[in-house]
This record gives sequence, structure tokens and C-alpha cells, in this order.
Amino acid sequence: MVRASGVALVIALAAALGGCSHNQAETPQQHFLEALKRGNSAQASQIWLQMTPEERVKFERGQGLQPAMSPKEMQQDVMRRVMEEAAGDAPDQPSVTPPSGGGLSDLPQYLKSAPPAGASP
Repeated sequence: MVRASGVALVIALAAALGGCSHNQAETPQQHFLEALKRGNSAQASQIWLQMTPEERVKFERGQGLQPAMSPKEMQQDVMRRVMEEAAGDAPDQPSVTPPSGGGLSDLPQYLKSAPPAGASP
């Protein structure tokens, strides 16, 4: 379990590092993504319309985007999480409790307690 999740984290790190752009200038792709993050769809639409077909293809490939974290920060975060999982100090997953009543899993109980069809209440 720990090994599989550690491998998955390393793969994610490698994929993120491989797609990083080290260009510090703001690209149209980055402007478009920032406008979407802010919820400004009108501005994002205008940026998209002004992008060339080549810039749109680059956006689809993930080129021209700057990661939220630097590669070094990402590597440190991944290594910290792997070490926590290996040591058993990983934060507990919140337990999901189904709502009382009204769930699909409660349907058989409701069907058993329902009066037969055609019976008067």
C-alpha cells in the first residue's frame, strides 16, 4: 500500500517536472488560466479569442503554464508525504458516514416497512 502510493507520488512528480516551463514571462496560456481561476470568464474568453492557433495547441499540451509550486518545493512535499506514510504518521482519512435515512442503502428497509399495495392506511 505504502509502496504503491509512493510510486504514484513519484510518477506524479516526474510528470509535473516534465511539463514545467521555465519561461518567467507571462504567456497568453498563463493569463487565460489565471482568468479562469479568478472566475472571470469574460476576460478568459477574450484572451482565448486573441490567442493564435499555435498558442491554443500549446495550452492543450500544457506548455506555457507555470506550476503553482516550484519543482524543488514539489519534490520536498512529495518526499515529506512518502516519509509520513512510511512512518504511519499520515493524516487519517475522514470517515464518511451516510446520512441517517433517505439513502439508497435504506431503500430495502423502507420497502419492507411499507404497507402492501392496495391496503388502506
